Amino acid sequence: MKHSKMIFTIIVFAIISGCAKGPDDLLLSIRKVMCDSGSLDPMGKHAAPESAALLGTLQVMMAEPGKREGIKADIEKNCAAEGNPEVISTEIDGDSALVVVKYANGKTEESKLRKVDGEWKLVIEK
Repeated sequence: MKHSKMIFTIIVFAIISGCAKGPDDLLLSIRKVMCDSGSLDPMGKHAAPESAALLGTLQVMMAEPGKREGIKADIEKNCAAEGNPEVISTEIDGDSALVVVKYANGKTEESKLRKVDGEWKLVIEK
């Protein structure tokens, strides 16, 4: 009986640990949804609070006639050209993270993330 409780505890811990998203997983997930939808909305849903001003500017731009379609075309073009990213490194320092990805076209990109209320959020900068 003791062994079955211990095994059960280990299994539950493994399941719970596997469900937690790290900063690299979140970044790849945001990009996939953006590429699939052709929209910047996934960035906004997972943005850190300090990114609000820049996101507000993007929303104003997207509200202009014809801009949304142009931005969607740019997203689709970039996603097709860059291919699927591969995480090269993830550095976590407390509630901050730096994720470096490399795209199929050879381009590398760094993204900053920050934990807000226990969840990783994307820090969007100019």
